[in-house]
Amino acid sequence: MSIQTTLIKTNKAKIALQQLPEKQLKGLLQAIAEGILTNESAILKANKKDLAAKDANDPKNDRLMLNSERLKNISNAIKNIAQLPDPTGTLLAERTLPNGIRLKKVAVSLGVVGAIYESRPNVTYDIAALCLRSRNACVLKGSSDAQHTNKVSIGIIQKALKQFGLDINTVSLLPPQREVVQEMFTATKYLDVLIPRGSEGLINFVRQNSLVRLLKQAPEFATYI
Repeated sequence: MSIQTTLIKTNKAKIALQQLPEKQLKGLLQAIAEGILTNESAILKANKKDLAAKDANDPKNDRLMLNSERLKNISNAIKNIAQLPDPTGTLLAERTLPNGIRLKKVAVSLGVVGAIYESRPNVTYDIAALCLRSRNACVLKGSSDAQHTNKVSIGIIQKALKQFGLDINTVSLLPPQREVVQEMFTATKYLDVLIPRGSEGLINFVRQNSLVRLLKQAPEFATYI
C-alpha cells in the first residue's frame, strides 16, 4: 500500500506547527498528557487486545504491556517535555566576516521526522511529544504487535492537535505492515530524517537500506530530536 498521501499531508501540516505560539505548544503537550489519563480504559482495552494475539509465555510481552502506573509515567514524561525550552530559534553561533557582514547560525526544526520502532507502545508518545516540542511533524511506523494500542494512542494525540487548531496529520501513524518500511526508505522528498528506535538489528537494517538521512538512536536523543 502507498503511504505517499500520508507523507504529503504531514508535510503540509508541519507549517502550522512551526508557527504555533509557544504557550499553545505547551498547552498542546499538556492536553496530550491529560488525554492519556482520561482515556486510560480505552488504551488498556486496546493493549489487552494486542497482548491476546501474542503467546502468553513470550518474554517480550512485558515491553508491550501497559497498566495504570505506566500510563501515569508516560503522562508525566510528556508534561516534563512540555516544560523544556523551545530548541528552535536558539542562536548557535555568530561571527562577523572581514567585509562586515554579520553571520548567525540559528537552530530550526528539521521538518518531518520518520520513525520506525518495535513493540513498545510508549515509544509512540515519546517520539510524538519530542517531535512536537521541537516543532517537527512526524510519521510513525510501529510494529504490528502494538497496532491496536498505537491506533488508540494516535487518536488521543490527534484529538489534542485538533483542539489546538492544528492539522491532525501533524502526527501520522502508518500501517503496521513491513512493506511500508521500504517506502519510507525511499521517501527522500517527504522525510527529512529517519530514526530507528529499537534493537541493534533494526538500526543496522535501516542504516543499510534507507536513502533518507538517518539519525541513529542515542542517549542525547532523549532530550531533543
